[in-house]
Amino acid sequence: MDLKEDEKLISSDAEKLSYSGRIDFSDPKSPVFIFPGSSVSMSFTSSRLKIIVKNNHGYYDNYLGYILDGVQKKVLLSNDNSLDKITLADDLQKDKRHEVILFKRQDGCHEFTFYGFVISEEGEVISPSKKFRRCI
Repeated sequence: MDLKEDEKLISSDAEKLSYSGRIDFSDPKSPVFIFPGSSVSMSFTSSRLKIIVKNNHGYYDNYLGYILDGVQKKVLLSNDNSLDKITLADDLQKDKRHEVILFKRQDGCHEFTFYGFVISEEGEVISPSKKFRRCI
């Protein structure tokens, strides 16, 4: 997937991303979200935010959920199993700290592969405000 000159990829294996849930990490560059509620989160500064994902579509329409700066939304995924760059926000305050949580909704008819976040070139990923120390 090509990026524009003013975009920067935060790949799925970036150290400052925080994952939670049951996720297949057999390839750290392309983790597969299978179970509902599984998530990846990131703190960052940027004027925009996009994701790069591939919907491993089964049937029906499939959505991803996300919480950006405390506001929950959803985004429709394409049904053609292609790699997609999806805009989540393009009007963010560029010098403000933002937090995003991207999660798999309660769809049992698909899974998705996560390739990373895309932020503006001047943006930065910030260490997470809260890193979990325990795992079940």
